[in-house]
Amino acid sequence: MVMKKMSRWLNLLVFAVSVLDPAFGATQYVVRFADKAGTPYSLAAPSVFLSGRSLQNRTMRGVALAENDLPVNPAYVQAVATTGAQILGRSKWLNAVAVSISDTAQLIAIHQLAFVLGSEPVNRPIPASVEEKFEEPFDVSFSNRNASMPLDYGASYNQINMIGLDALHGQGFMGQGMLIAVLDAGFPGTDQIPQFDTLRQNGRILGTWDFVDNTAWVYANNGHGTNTLSCMASYSPGQLVGTAPLASYLLLRTEYAPTETPIEEFFWVCGAEYADSAGADIISSSLGYTEYDNPVYSHTWADLDGQTSTITRGAEIAASKGILVVNSAGNSGSSSWQKIGMPADGEHVLSIGAVDAGGGRASFSSKGLTADGRIKPDVCAQGLGAMIASTGGNVQGANGTSFSCPIIAGAAACLWQTQPNMTPLEVSDAIRSSSSQFASPDSLLGYGIPNFSAAHLILNGRSVPSASESGILSVFPNPSADGAFLRFYSADTQQLSLRLINMLGEEVGAQSFFAYAKSYQDVRLQGFEQLAPGVYWITLVSGTRRFQAKVMKS
Repeated sequence: MVMKKMSRWLNLLVFAVSVLDPAFGATQYVVRFADKAGTPYSLAAPSVFLSGRSLQNRTMRGVALAENDLPVNPAYVQAVATTGAQILGRSKWLNAVAVSISDTAQLIAIHQLAFVLGSEPVNRPIPASVEEKFEEPFDVSFSNRNASMPLDYGASYNQINMIGLDALHGQGFMGQGMLIAVLDAGFPGTDQIPQFDTLRQNGRILGTWDFVDNTAWVYANNGHGTNTLSCMASYSPGQLVGTAPLASYLLLRTEYAPTETPIEEFFWVCGAEYADSAGADIISSSLGYTEYDNPVYSHTWADLDGQTSTITRGAEIAASKGILVVNSAGNSGSSSWQKIGMPADGEHVLSIGAVDAGGGRASFSSKGLTADGRIKPDVCAQGLGAMIASTGGNVQGANGTSFSCPIIAGAAACLWQTQPNMTPLEVSDAIRSSSSQFASPDSLLGYGIPNFSAAHLILNGRSVPSASESGILSVFPNPSADGAFLRFYSADTQQLSLRLINMLGEEVGAQSFFAYAKSYQDVRLQGFEQLAPGVYWITLVSGTRRFQAKVMKS
């Protein structure tokens, strides 16, 4: 027994000396615990560690409580802190803490604790000079290209119209009641710039936390989070409108932009746990990890299997809690790495590639497949010349899957809003099923560019007829004793006039409606239930175009 204890001690000493060698540079570790024995928390009292909104979401979406919902045993955390190590963060899903140590003795003391399974170095060195890893936005001019529409999107029209989201917005689905957690590198200017005036004034920033510096103040550091948030939360008609301008948001800083180190994966998982505890419906993450400043820590292609990296394991747990995790695929398509990053490899993560304004693949957009042969990216949106708000409130263009990701995340919130009891898998399946390459996905665009108007039909259990040109797709029910509907596909944005004509050529009804490009609309025939039995002609007119169909009143 003494020999075994001495052998373990010597092995730990060799381990500690090797990882604390200055050439290796490690002073920060993730310490893993064996269990949650003796915890003061109980699944019988979940309101102590999960918000009412979180519990409501789980009930609505059929998600059961599990042991990994229990916070880390505070006695274990205190015991680690007693060794002199500084606690940097804690994760209940990983059952671990991140620590900073100052000498070898502290690490050895941690490993001597009976409930400690092991540790991994995840160093975050302070750089001599700061280099930003994110691409800078570029200035572009824009025009109010859709001023005749009910909502003037200004510069953001193309990226919204491309995915058929304006049709959902036109029906009033703009993210109301949905909660989106944004995990990023900082949000400077979000507390001041005009694009977020309504977000602030309506109190829809429901929580903030900086997991890097352990503070609630997130309006500093790198502006990448501000840029990505603007793709969803902006509301400046005539200039920039986001994909979910009426949703609520959590602003969470998990990324330390000057360096690339594995502790950021741990902080990301902590951010995802915060999102879950607060009751977030969606995580929008324009972050991804592949290679690190110290190549000892770097991932390999083989790690892209959906279950190896810390961040992907965290993302998959988040998905199991009823959260739709939307993550950028990455910008490595033209680099030596080429592949998607992590957690975009997660099986239940909706990973987003980038296309240009015309729908062609952006060369930088990271490629699939995963290491185990799954389709990635899942879908794409505009990420080349995407329109964003800068930290100073300027409307600019920017490149990167960092921006196609929140465009889709916000759109998903509007879609989910139509059927909030659906599961994340049902929502993501509807998005993929509506996409341009659904029948023949590939490793470059995945399932292609989604159409959220079609996804709305799919999520509501309706079939989506194939259509490329404007026209009446069906009239239903037909015949009908009561109300009847006309399903119309609009290839373009247009105003239509509808006339109902009886067999004597007399007009017995008239109405008009606005149709959005690439949209499917079910239009109720007003007053149909009051008509006498017989056959009627429906005539739609838009400019010089005319569409006709027949309906029978029984």
